[in-house]
Amino acid sequence: MAGGALGFFILQPAQGQSVPRATSGPVPAPVAEAVQSLPADPADYVSAQSPVRGSIAAAFPPGTTTTIVQDTWSQTVDNQGLVQVAITRPDKTKEVYAAMMVLEDGKWKVLATLPVQK
Repeated sequence: MAGGALGFFILQPAQGQSVPRATSGPVPAPVAEAVQSLPADPADYVSAQSPVRGSIAAAFPPGTTTTIVQDTWSQTVDNQGLVQVAITRPDKTKEVYAAMMVLEDGKWKVLATLPVQK
């Protein structure tokens, strides 16, 4: 994410496992809640596995908001999925990212992001 960009890396299935088929549908409420809570408490909503966890607060200056882009949820397995996230900066600049979400310690968190090109 701009201003303190989240990193992106590819998750590979374990040897001998197949890549699961994604299912799509409405964005689960806990995923939407996690995305909306990012600016207020980024350290709590970014995965411990994320390579940029320590510098995440810089990505959300005061006044930043995050929202889910509706109908973009795609769940790959029970504890992972992708969703598009719109970030509005204090100067009203808007950016859209694809966010890899993981269920960690009972809470959905952002693992990595990738900018979505228009």
